[in-house]
Amino acid sequence: MKKILTYTFILLYLTAMVKPVLPVLEYVLNQDYIAEVLCINKDKPMLNCDGKYYLAQMTKFHLLNSIID
Repeated sequence: MKKILTYTFILLYLTAMVKPVLPVLEYVLNQDYIAEVLCINKDKPMLNCDGKYYLAQMTKFHLLNSIID
């Protein structure tokens, strides 16, 4: 019983530690799609944005959600 409880707490702790990294991981995995479709600066290629504004928005969204929760 103690092992199950221990593993449960370890899993919860690791989940809480990984949660802030999820927007960055999503950005890295989908960077091409974000830059082509979701980027708001597509018409300004000299900025070399590549969807970084989208990443900032998602990071802010996840941060605000974690504060509310």
